[in-house]
Amino acid sequence: MMLKGLTAWCLVRQVFDAKAGDVVLMTDVDLSAPLTDLGALASALRAGADLALGSRALPGSRIVVHQHPAREGLGKAFNVALEDGSDDDVVVRVEGRRATGDRLMRVITKALTTTGGDVSGVIACISDVTEATLIGRELERRATYDALTACLNRAAILSRLESALAPGPGAGAAAVFIDLDEFKSINDTFGHAVGDEVLATAARVLDGTTRSTDVVGRIGGDEFLVVCQDVRDPEMALQLATRIGAELHATRVDRAGVALRGSVGVAWAERGSTDAEQLVRRADEAMYASKREGEGTPHLAV
Repeated sequence: MMLKGLTAWCLVRQVFDAKAGDVVLMTDVDLSAPLTDLGALASALRAGADLALGSRALPGSRIVVHQHPAREGLGKAFNVALEDGSDDDVVVRVEGRRATGDRLMRVITKALTTTGGDVSGVIACISDVTEATLIGRELERRATYDALTACLNRAAILSRLESALAPGPGAGAAAVFIDLDEFKSINDTFGHAVGDEVLATAARVLDGTTRSTDVVGRIGGDEFLVVCQDVRDPEMALQLATRIGAELHATRVDRAGVALRGSVGVAWAERGSTDAEQLVRRADEAMYASKREGEGTPHLAV
């Protein structure tokens, strides 16, 4: 249908208030006049100003650019179509009232032209993509993180290590392999609930002990891997592993009255000299050397 005198915000707002899923709107070139102020309007909205368009006041509503690959501001998406004949695609977050909550609206604009090439109007497809976006984020989270410990899972932590080892400027990377000692015995004695608490506690200790640039992953069962990037040499790698082991051994799980114990192995490599699987294999071998000694002293792979 043909609409005149409505701004881009009003179009999106109408879809939002009506809880519509998908709407196609068409305007003619006369709509370009009221849209010329939307660039400034978008800036004001990003600063948190309330919106009032002519006699239409929408108290407490704001529009925030959530993702925009080409230009900033919803108004510009319409203006570039009307003035330049260019298409655009923008996702905006509409901050709703308390009962409805925020929604993510995708607006795709496409210029309409005459046979002579002049812009005659714009067609806008408006879709509510809130649920699809949330589902996508949840699927990404499940594919990336371990549900019990909130650490990265095996695939994700190995990917981080591969990136840390990629050829390029900067120092090398270290892989710190941690295997919790006597974990099966704890599970058998106190039950799986306590075993889960031990794993979650170990994950929190590792996350709190490592540097801000390090990442922690659970690679299976009672095994963890810490990826440390920008590590200048093997000696620095061993220092990091020693600190991790000391903090781990200083922690108790109050529910079971048991102290955390772990065997720790660490391997270091320069960028571009090896891959993630090989470095983890070396760290794993060093961990078993630590376990054979039985004293919890971290071992450095040679």
